[in-house]
Amino acid sequence: MYVEEEVNRKTSTVDVDDWERAYSEIKNILENRFFFHRVQEEKFRHHKGRGIIVSKINCFREMDDFTTVEISIVLTIEETDPETGAASITLDTKGEVVTRYPEETAFQRSVIYFAIRSIWDKIVYGWARGKWKDEAEQLMIDVHSEVRGFLNSIETHR
Repeated sequence: MYVEEEVNRKTSTVDVDDWERAYSEIKNILENRFFFHRVQEEKFRHHKGRGIIVSKINCFREMDDFTTVEISIVLTIEETDPETGAASITLDTKGEVVTRYPEETAFQRSVIYFAIRSIWDKIVYGWARGKWKDEAEQLMIDVHSEVRGFLNSIETHR
């Protein structure tokens, strides 16, 4: 059983001179500045014929045994000049609070457990998730602003 609540989305587009340098710095920012418990690149696709690179990076911050704040970042890089590496980078960021309850035993997969856990989640645990939703939204805004600020500092056109 899991409860997934989306908190916000943001999108920005910036032109840069060297997308490879920008991309490696973005990963560095995510891994070292925000103290995520885990940063995982889910996919990286380079469509050389079309000059498009798509990368999805997931960042996880554990709040307790059951709940995680997840920030998903999709970078769409459209090369404007393949020779120099100039590109337009679109940054799509989404924040979520995800609660996953264990389903290891037969009882934890039963309807009775599901009903008890649902009631407990609504009455007792919902307040914590509400607090974490505010925290997740602020974290998502901070991550998006930090990455966008970095990209703006190296952008082509000002």
